[in-house]
Amino acid sequence: MPTKTDVKSAAAKTESSKAAAHVDSDLEELRGDLKSLRDDVAKLLSDTGALASAKSRQGMERGRELSESAREQLDTARSSLEERVRENPLTAVGLAVGAGALISFLSSRR
Repeated sequence: MPTKTDVKSAAAKTESSKAAAHVDSDLEELRGDLKSLRDDVAKLLSDTGALASAKSRQGMERGRELSESAREQLDTARSSLEERVRENPLTAVGLAVGAGALISFLSSRR
């Protein structure tokens, strides 16, 4: 016949086994959560990289558009200036002489 000590010992072993099983299940759940977290972080980084790449392409395209627009405006201004010089050559020479004299005057005052 089992003694009280044997019964208590058996009960303690049973509780210990239950606690160990509970800890094991908690560890498995934690491993699953960590794997899920790792997968979520990897997806987030991938999505962030894709978004940054798309924004970069948009910025480069916008830069090309602005560059082309500036080039067109400069060509228009250059053509307009050439046309005015052809129409009024003496005025253009007078302006060039005046600008040269102004620059000379300002640089000699140093």
